[in-house]
Amino acid sequence: MYKRQILSDPKVGVPTPMLIQWPDKYYHTSGDVPENISAELLSKIGVIAATYAYLCAAGDEEDVASFVKLTGQGLRKTAIERIGNFYESGASSWITPQFYARKLLRSAVQALRSAEWLCPHSRLVASTVRLEQKTVRQCIQRELKNLLSYRRLRPHPGREEHHRIKFGDLVVRRLMPGPVDVRAILQQTTSQTRKRYLKYSQKRKNSSLMEMLALFAANGKRSIAEISRLVAVEVGDTDPELIRSYFNLLEEANIVEIRRR
Repeated sequence: MYKRQILSDPKVGVPTPMLIQWPDKYYHTSGDVPENISAELLSKIGVIAATYAYLCAAGDEEDVASFVKLTGQGLRKTAIERIGNFYESGASSWITPQFYARKLLRSAVQALRSAEWLCPHSRLVASTVRLEQKTVRQCIQRELKNLLSYRRLRPHPGREEHHRIKFGDLVVRRLMPGPVDVRAILQQTTSQTRKRYLKYSQKRKNSSLMEMLALFAANGKRSIAEISRLVAVEVGDTDPELIRSYFNLLEEANIVEIRRR
């Protein structure tokens, strides 16, 4: 688990894909046993890992350009699915579809740009990245327009409301990279901080994922409210109280710094 957190951590800065089936109903449960492993999925992961290893070791610019095109195709498919299901997700209670689409676009643009690491001086790769970024942008804009048009024609029964996200005045900055051992910190923190954290974390099955993403987003410029919205984009839900209590816990351990704007 810590290996995944290190490689996913933007503060560590290791450019790498994460090969994972998501969502996975067996992940981190007692059902995560060999009997439930999919041979077909393992075969696909093996092919993907081998292909990526080849690109890193010996791929030429045409290989990388083809990889960029496949990445763009996958990003468009993901965008269509996620924007189409926006109002069925918990994220719609916290953020607007426009905000959701902007963040999806930003992540897609960064993902495509990261492929240039594989062939940094190639004009072919750079032009392919720009073309795929443009195509993904057009796809997201189109899907957002369709979503908003459909919503006007068939409004949701009742009045739609967004939860007001608190803590817009509290900015969080990480003081060190790498994963956090929450259990070790809980043994050393004050009783009040521990109780407050457990009060919110025990209510959420996906609290550890929210916490990890919140920590990644704590760049010293974003408030807890802004971080909570980013978590909603990635997870489909968020909990500002949980995120605030998590950062309070880390502040006592000198892992983050919280200041007021």
